[in-house]
Amino acid sequence: MAESLPSIDVIREQLERVLVVAEAATRRAAVDRDDPRAALQAVTLGLLGMAVAEAHCIAAALRAPMPQGTAPNVRAMLEVLVTVEYLNDDRATEEEAEDRLDRYYRGVRREQVRLRSSLDAFPVLKATFVTDQELAERERLELQAKEAGLPDDRRLKRHWSRAGSLQGMAEAVGLGSDYAVQYRVNSGSAHGNRPWDMARVDERGLLICPDLDRNRDLGVPHGFDAQRYLAWTLSIAHANGTVALYESEQVVIGELAKYRQSLETLVAQGVVGAGLVAPPSHP
Repeated sequence: MAESLPSIDVIREQLERVLVVAEAATRRAAVDRDDPRAALQAVTLGLLGMAVAEAHCIAAALRAPMPQGTAPNVRAMLEVLVTVEYLNDDRATEEEAEDRLDRYYRGVRREQVRLRSSLDAFPVLKATFVTDQELAERERLELQAKEAGLPDDRRLKRHWSRAGSLQGMAEAVGLGSDYAVQYRVNSGSAHGNRPWDMARVDERGLLICPDLDRNRDLGVPHGFDAQRYLAWTLSIAHANGTVALYESEQVVIGELAKYRQSLETLVAQGVVGAGLVAPPSHP
């Protein structure tokens, strides 16, 4: 039997409670470049900052009349969590962990190069967004030389990870069901070929009418998943030494530990019913 459904206001209060902890911990954090763990911690801290920013957008949207529009934000938070989990996976050998981190950083540089190159046909925009074009060109050539000098099995393919895709990474860390929901079911509403999510057909079947409040209740699972993903990411950041949490903050995050499981598992346990979730009670 699923837990009773909370209101959107309760979900928002819970998310904001986790946000207070996450933002405070992020602002306190600093990565020591001499620390052997610095490369991993720098990535984790940057990704945690992304999750905090997305969660703020979701918390604000939960106050709005149509919070169902937060699906892309929740999807971004899942990508952050999957990446942090994949890079911090304690099942990976030391060699595998180092390879994942190296590939991640090369993948970041490749995306930077691609972003800049996408503006080649628009010189005015490129001059605006790429302020140091000599540096950009040097980094492009360095990346090309780096990849060309590696054996074929070590070169980056379509995706930076050896999992081959974000979906592959999600499945590797046990979040394949979350990927299926956030990338296929929920975030489809952000695409232009899903207009019917915001409309209805009248009883006679003659008129197509806007129905902007139709999916308002989706704010509840979106808000819960945002809370779950943020707390999960913060827990990993605390465990690997990226951020330090006071005991009182650990209590807040600890209350959500039982939700540190895949969506499929939560549904099977009855924690999620019909796609709607109830978080722990507010103290």
